[in-house]
Amino acid sequence: MCLLDTNVWLERRLNQEKAEEVGEMLDSISSENLYITDFALHSVGVILCKLNKKEAFIKFIEDLFINSAVNLIHIEPQKMKDTHIQPPSATNSEATSIGVLNLRHFLGRLLINHSM
Repeated sequence: MCLLDTNVWLERRLNQEKAEEVGEMLDSISSENLYITDFALHSVGVILCKLNKKEAFIKFIEDLFINSAVNLIHIEPQKMKDTHIQPPSATNSEATSIGVLNLRHFLGRLLINHSM
């Protein structure tokens, strides 16, 4: 299972510096084992549309979901809220670290549950 962030998808789609490396990685993983969050999907769409690359976004959707079997993950707002519970004594930097760790743990559990 491999959850890929917006920047990884854009690296390849925009043919940036490491596009070839990303392409090799994507070719080495079955699309059934690739995951993208709905937030990352929408982020790619916003960025490509701002760059006036709407056709590239349509092709991106076709490549991921029509021509392949990449998994789209949706996180319910209540689950996100529950994930970001922080101890009252945490400082801002500690709270941010705890929030990131909680989110990573949550996404990991979500991926495991999704694949069962």
